[in-house]
Amino acid sequence: FYAIALVMTVVAGTGILTGRFADLDAFVAAAYADPSILFLPARLFFVACGVLCVWLTYRLGKRLGSARLGLLAAALVAVNSVHVAYSQVIRTDVQMTVFVLLATLASLNILERGRWRDHVLAGAFIGLGVATKWPAALFRMSPLAAAFACGKGWSRVWNPAIVGGAAVMALLIASPFLLLDHATVIHNL
Repeated sequence: FYAIALVMTVVAGTGILTGRFADLDAFVAAAYADPSILFLPARLFFVACGVLCVWLTYRLGKRLGSARLGLLAAALVAVNSVHVAYSQVIRTDVQMTVFVLLATLASLNILERGRWRDHVLAGAFIGLGVATKWPAALFRMSPLAAAFACGKGWSRVWNPAIVGGAAVMALLIASPFLLLDHATVIHNL
């Protein structure tokens, strides 16, 4: 929902800077009169996330097999009725999928290169995915397993710890209410 707030801030800021709205109060009045000035940009953001999912699926398929496999996988995602439907409305499922796909690509980078940067990115993407929608936590094993597999000696401990630490940090930065109102979080969970 922070992404939606950011989209709304961009719409308001752009409207004020271009003179469409005299000030923030004029923007709020316009949004109450015509909510589509907020809903359309938010929906376009999620459409962009859906398109990004198709492209990331292509990249993942290409890395795991070939360009042909990537194209086939991307085509299957592009015509998947659930993906198409969720990409057209304001739902966090597609945004979460972007983060999961980015974490999967970073996991491949961990296996191929073993750079700390890839460990941090994989963890951060999982954390952002979890902040977007809780089920992203199910995908934490991909970067953790990659981090463990590429390590030797103490790095078998430190690599997964880096991934896990980055995930927790990204989650808490993206969702500070988890700390600020932890009693409500525990109750809701």
